[in-house]
Amino acid sequence: MNAEKYTKKSIETIREAQEEVQRSQNAQIDQQHILHALLNSDDDLCAALLKKMKVDVQKVRMACDREIRKLPRVAGTGREMDRVYISQSADAALTEAEQQAENMHDEYVSVEHIMLGIIEKPNGVVRAILEEAGINRDGFLEARQKVRGNVTLLIIGVSACLAGAVCGDHCSPS
Repeated sequence: MNAEKYTKKSIETIREAQEEVQRSQNAQIDQQHILHALLNSDDDLCAALLKKMKVDVQKVRMACDREIRKLPRVAGTGREMDRVYISQSADAALTEAEQQAENMHDEYVSVEHIMLGIIEKPNGVVRAILEEAGINRDGFLEARQKVRGNVTLLIIGVSACLAGAVCGDHCSPS
């Protein structure tokens, strides 16, 4: 994982997953931790996209919590305080996220790409969570396009208005 390729929000998400690992005394970051961090707040983009898909985000968070509690705990002298490892499946999902960004011609890996990486390369536990919630690639991309499409149309409309193409001369820059 090349951190320079990741957006600030993506890095924050991975950091939140790491903090959850430490709170839960798990040995490594796994996909459950990352998925939970992606959906940490209702204001987060991935949570908003899943809501567009009619997914019960709280139910997905609770499923992640339940699965995180099932992971082995490491405490005491066998654990180095600031050292957290990443599981093979989490690494595969992040590698897939980088590939998704590249395929979409995006310069940086965003939280959307991380979510797609998890959807494309889920471990067994996360696969069950995604399937039960009805989360799939096509639905996620459709929700993403609706959100991104609206933003693009707004930007095009503002640009056209500033150029006088939509509103006429009263919106043209002086």
